[in-house]
Amino acid sequence: NDAESIGISMQKLRGVYSDALDFQSQGAHLKAVSHLNQIESDLQEIRTLAQTAAKDIGAAQEVLARAADVGIDLAEADARIAVSLEHLKNNRYEESIQTARQLAEAVDRQAKERVLENLARFESSISEARSAGTDVSTADSLLRAAHDAMERGHYSEAIRFVMESE
Repeated sequence: NDAESIGISMQKLRGVYSDALDFQSQGAHLKAVSHLNQIESDLQEIRTLAQTAAKDIGAAQEVLARAADVGIDLAEADARIAVSLEHLKNNRYEESIQTARQLAEAVDRQAKERVLENLARFESSISEARSAGTDVSTADSLLRAAHDAMERGHYSEAIRFVMESE
């Protein structure tokens, strides 16, 4: 597991703990405390990895929720979230973090591409309408609002502005 990949094995922790108990029984209190501090430090490192993995999975789930609003098929992404959660459950924190981060980046990129495609079609429609002499001031305002929403990462809001203009 990842604890071992960062140099922390349960066997090592048990050994350090056993040594701390031995030092304690021998009256070498400072050595015992030093060993216990090492265990605490190692466990904190593991907790930090687990918390980072959980946070990154949550962030990936938020990206998926936003992407669903723009009509992206998320079946594969949902399966990858399940894999990331399984890694977390099995204490494979670094794999969980990597899977969640890669997934979030890929889905966010796909959602952004979808919004940009819709914006391009919208801009083309506005140009055609403008060329035909139609007043496009409302459409221009919606286009600006859509671009602003997209820049903030609010893809579903950007799509809503595009749909509103149609």
